[in-house]
Amino acid sequence: MDMAYIWPVLAIGGLIIGLLALMRRPPQTMVDLTPVLDRLQAIKADVERLDRTMREDATRATDGLRAVGTDLRAQAQESESRQQKSLSDFRTQLNQMADSMHLRLEANRLSLEESAKTQREELARQMTVLREENTQKLEQMRKTVDEQLQG
Repeated sequence: MDMAYIWPVLAIGGLIIGLLALMRRPPQTMVDLTPVLDRLQAIKADVERLDRTMREDATRATDGLRAVGTDLRAQAQESESRQQKSLSDFRTQLNQMADSMHLRLEANRLSLEESAKTQREELARQMTVLREENTQKLEQMRKTVDEQLQG
């Protein structure tokens, strides 16, 4: 039980015990207890009003906490949703970048292969020309040697 309820209950209980003690006494003189009873009725009404007010406050506080909890839950879900979207967007960007890099690397590979093929062909052509030139020079040198040997 809450401490706020105990004190009014104890006060009322004390008054009731006091009244009972007064009533058990032999009547010496007639005492008018109407003001005491009126005061007890007022205290009882105050306690009931206090009890009602405290219950209403507790209900409002509970409703307020429930609303705050609902709001926090909604904010957390919204934040999670934004983070999921952000993560999804980031993943999409990474995939696009990976695809782009893959295409560039493939284009570079093909370009390098074509360049290597062209260089090989050019080297083979130059070697063929060099061989033919060497063959011609060798032939000229043989002719010169033959002419000198004959002459």
